[in-house]
Amino acid sequence: MSRQIIKKWKLKYECAQNEINDLKSENVGDREDLMIQLRQQEYDVKFYKRIVDNVMKTNEMAKLKAKSHWDDGINDWVIPPFLLKAKAVELPSLSIKKQAVEYMEQ
Repeated sequence: MSRQIIKKWKLKYECAQNEINDLKSENVGDREDLMIQLRQQEYDVKFYKRIVDNVMKTNEMAKLKAKSHWDDGINDWVIPPFLLKAKAVELPSLSIKKQAVEYMEQ
């Protein structure tokens, strides 16, 4: 009778080990997905920060942030209306733009 008990417990142990291994492999995959998402978010935040740095002065940004607040109910920032004054966004002309204009003129 003790051999049957040992077999039963050994089988339960092996099932538990398999379950642990499955959970570990799932966690590795989830962790890798989260790291990819984190890198992409960091990439995006740096891009948006560079745009803001080009459009607003640091002290203006600090004032705006001080007047803004995080709303847990909507899970987003509530930012008061504001105006950007005397800042024109100019992009350099690209040779492809010239080529497109020349092509359309033909």
